[in-house]
Amino acid sequence: MYKAGLCYSSGSGVKRNDAKAVAWYRKAAEEGYSEAAYRLGLSYRQGLGVEKDEHEALKWFRGSAARGNTQAKELLETEQVN
Repeated sequence: MYKAGLCYSSGSGVKRNDAKAVAWYRKAAEEGYSEAAYRLGLSYRQGLGVEKDEHEALKWFRGSAARGNTQAKELLETEQVN
């Protein structure tokens, strides 16, 4: 699911589609995949495939960090948001 999101996000093998990437990231994140939750947070932060929503982004970053994703942890620490 996560890899499908990456393909849609980058246009690798499929037509680039941020909304489809978000849908796949969400499915993977809901299954507990921390990298997908991090990517979903980035999508909300940047408004890629979804409307920009900083609160929703932070929700996914926190979930990702709680599952051990170091990028999410560093992002939250750098921004001093917990």
